[in-house]
Amino acid sequence: MPVLPEVALAALDTASGGAIVAVPPGSRARHAVLLALHGWGDSPEWECEAWGALVERRFFVLCPRGALAAGGGYTWRSAAHLAEAVDASLAALGAAFPEHVDAVRPLLTGFSLGAVWGRELLARDPTRFSAVVFVEGGYEQAPFASPAAARERSLPRLLYACGQWACTEKARRLAGRLGAWADVDVVSRPVGHTYGGELFAAVRRAWPWLVAGDARFAL
Repeated sequence: MPVLPEVALAALDTASGGAIVAVPPGSRARHAVLLALHGWGDSPEWECEAWGALVERRFFVLCPRGALAAGGGYTWRSAAHLAEAVDASLAALGAAFPEHVDAVRPLLTGFSLGAVWGRELLARDPTRFSAVVFVEGGYEQAPFASPAAARERSLPRLLYACGQWACTEKARRLAGRLGAWADVDVVSRPVGHTYGGELFAAVRRAWPWLVAGDARFAL
C-alpha cells in the first residue's frame, strides 16, 4: 500500500466546486473521514485547518466548498446544494486515495449555516454518520424524528458547541428534550460566533464521550 503524502492540506476537484482535505501524514493505513461544513462567508481551508489541528490529522478531514458568497468567502444555497457537495467531495476523496479512505459512517461537523443545513443531512439519514458536532447552529429543530425512530435506528451521538448565549440556551433546551432517548450534550464558551480556540478545547475534552464505540475516531 502506498504512503500518504506529507502535505497538510490538499485540493480536490469536484463537479460541485471542489473541496479541501487535511491528510493523515505518512500513513499506509485506512482512515475514517471527518466532514467539516463551513458557514456563510467562511472557507473550507479555515475549517480543515481548525479541525485538522483538533484531531491531530489522525484521520481525513474533508471540507467541501460551497458557492461564492456576496462579500467574500463561500456559502450554501440550500440543503440540497450542501448534500450534493458532500456526495461529490466524498467521491473525489475516494478516487484520490482509494487505498486509504474508509468513508463508511463519517463524523459530521458543521459551523453556523453548515450546521443549519447539516441538520437536514442528519435528519434525512441519521445512521449515515458515526457522530455529529454542530458549532453555533443546527439547534433550530430536532434532528431526530421521534423516540420510536431512535429505537429502530442506531443514532449517532450529537454535540452542540456554542459560543453565544442564544445558541447555548436553545441547544440545552433541545438536548433536554432529546436526552431521554438520544445521546446529546452541549459545550459552551463565551467566544462569540466562531470556532477554534477555547470552544474547540471544550470539544476536545468531550471527544471521548462523542466517539465512544467507534475506535476509528479515537484521539
